[in-house]
Amino acid sequence: MEMLRSRVEGELRSVLEKYFVVEHLHRMAVSFVESKLKESLIFSKLCVIHYRMLGGNHADIYKAAASLELIILGLDIIDDLQDQDHGSMPWCQAPSALSLNVAIGLLTAAHQSLLDCDFDEKLLLKSSELMNRQLLKSINGQMLDLLNDAGSEEEYIRLIEQKSASLLVLACMTGVMLATSEWNGTVAEYANEVGIAAQMKNDIRDMLNWEEKNDFIHRKKTVPTLYLIRSLGEQHWLASYFKGQGVPEEVLRRKQEIKQLCDIHGTLLYASVKMRTHYYKFMEVLESAQLDKNWKEQLVLCLG
Repeated sequence: MEMLRSRVEGELRSVLEKYFVVEHLHRMAVSFVESKLKESLIFSKLCVIHYRMLGGNHADIYKAAASLELIILGLDIIDDLQDQDHGSMPWCQAPSALSLNVAIGLLTAAHQSLLDCDFDEKLLLKSSELMNRQLLKSINGQMLDLLNDAGSEEEYIRLIEQKSASLLVLACMTGVMLATSEWNGTVAEYANEVGIAAQMKNDIRDMLNWEEKNDFIHRKKTVPTLYLIRSLGEQHWLASYFKGQGVPEEVLRRKQEIKQLCDIHGTLLYASVKMRTHYYKFMEVLESAQLDKNWKEQLVLCLG
């Protein structure tokens, strides 16, 4: 995987050098990519694994994989600017108008980078259509997330499927499409399930994280917060807060009380069980797939 990281990093830098010709734009984009490179690059890994797993052997798969990381980075920047959280990220410390312009450039460069790959034209067309379709799906999910009006766990999970899981499906299916030119329903299903589980894991983490991104302060309706509100009842002050009453400062003053409420009602345990249900479904579908055992093990290591 170290070779993969090196190849993808090289492709990312090449894209910025080629298409971001204004010095300030290039400099900002490089700093944003440097931040991205500190992460696991899971989307490019999933793309390459699925491509190799299904018999692909073209070197340009790393360029295609890099295009996925550019999409994810662009969407992350826009998401943070819209939510006004993650203040430590370099795009949140720069003027928002400039950061937004970089994000738009990254999304556009991602698509162009994919089209620059030396694959068969039909494969590129199908992969490009897949990228557009999944990106639009994620944008629709982001709108639902910004509206923050999920009234039930089922509605919130449908939101996750559109906003987050659709991007894991994109990563896996790009590798599949470039190797076989065909949609693989089994791959799409297990990618969707593990995508839901991953987002729910993040929600559990963010619930009582008071440093930067906290779902109570932002009144975010997620599986754990929806469960807690339902457990407390409509008359509880926290339920009223989630309806728009009160101020965030009140929540900050009552952090310990909120933690106790979560403990009393088993909120994190409940959310963890829900999250594991989707992860076990991922494992079940993966196990049923007609894939070599070694590739399955690689996917579990990558997504576990």
